Amino acid sequence: MPEPRPRISALIVARDEAANLADCLESLAWADERVVVVDASSVDRTEAIARELADRVLVRRFDDFAGQRNAALALATGDWVFAVDADERATPELASEILARLSLFSARFGDLPGSPGVRELAPALPSGACSAGLTRGGGPARSKLRVPKAGASSRT
Repeated sequence: MPEPRPRISALIVARDEAANLADCLESLAWADERVVVVDASSVDRTEAIARELADRVLVRRFDDFAGQRNAALALATGDWVFAVDADERATPELASEILARLSLFSARFGDLPGSPGVRELAPALPSGACSAGLTRGGGPARSKLRVPKAGASSRT
């Protein structure tokens, strides 16, 4: 019997992103769980949109970006997490690539007991393999694609 596919949590940290959040969340429908941490200072409909479309929502006072990201990581229940900005979109091709690579990784390496728990998908991909799959504002995103293993140490 084949191993079950690893669960993926998509994470978004957002403040005043009502114009972008719905499209971002829709582009992440392939993820098993969508988690949004909303900055408590948001004055638009960001929280309402998150509550309508995301699986988990936390409204939190902004202390720093690392704190917001760590709060999102604490809510995530997936085996892996995929963090994007609210103005980014994951294309169907990128979703397929991520799912295929994580399934291959899990089949080959399993859970890697005793490992530090951090895995980045990007180094395992050929150079530029996913560069066209994550878009921002109609063009390619400038951020590096990262899919760390859930349970990884907190970011500071």
